[in-house]
Amino acid sequence: MGVSSTCFTVNIYLGFTMRLFPFSWSLLVTEMTSASHPRFRLLIGWCCLMSSALLIMTVYLAIRTKWEKKSETSDKETNSTAISGNTDQRIGLPPGLSINDYIHLIRDSKEIWICHPCTSSSFTPKNSTVEITVSGLYFFHAQVTFLNPNKASVTLLKNKGPGTQKRILSKVKHDRSGTATMIRLVELKKGDSISLEIEPTNSISRLDSDTYWEIIFFNYK
Repeated sequence: MGVSSTCFTVNIYLGFTMRLFPFSWSLLVTEMTSASHPRFRLLIGWCCLMSSALLIMTVYLAIRTKWEKKSETSDKETNSTAISGNTDQRIGLPPGLSINDYIHLIRDSKEIWICHPCTSSSFTPKNSTVEITVSGLYFFHAQVTFLNPNKASVTLLKNKGPGTQKRILSKVKHDRSGTATMIRLVELKKGDSISLEIEPTNSISRLDSDTYWEIIFFNYK
C-alpha cells in the first residue's frame, strides 16, 4: 500500500461522509450548536473512526518502508559476500589470500585507459598508467579484441621509476582476428607504475566489454 492508495481511501471516506450528511455547511453549523443533536454525535464518531484508520495506515506504511530498506541492505551485503567468494574460487586462490581491492579499466574516446568505476584505494590511474599505492600481490587480467587478422601484441609493462628499470611483465602475441587474453600474478611495491600497451591500436574493438583490463589486489590473512 503506497501514498496513492492512502489518498484513494481518504477520498472514499470523504465521499461517503458527504452522502451520509447531505446538507449545506451553513445549515450544519446552525444545527451543531446543540451538542445533543443526533447528526452531530454521529459526525464526531465518524471523524474519530476515520482519523484512527488514517493513523493506522500511516504507521503501517512507515513500518513497511523501513522493513523494505532493511531487506534491500541485507540482500546487497549477501550478494557482495557471495561475489567475493565466487571470485576467490574462480581464480584458484591459495590458502591465506583474500581479495582486498579491485580496479577495472576501459579506453575512453581519446584512447586513454580510465577506471570504471573508480572506487579503489590501492591503485591510482594516471595518464593511461596505474600507480601502485600499497605493496603486495597483484593479479592482472587483460582482454583485447582485434577486428583484423594482423599481427598484434598485448604487453604488460612495469614502467621505469626511482631505482627500477622498465620491464616486461607479460606479453601475448596475436596473429588473427578475435580476442587475446593475458593473465599474470606479480608482486609489486608501493610506487611502482604499471601500463598496458597494445599494438596496433587501430584494429581493436572499442566496446567496453571487448577491450579492457583489470587488477585485483590480494591481501595476506
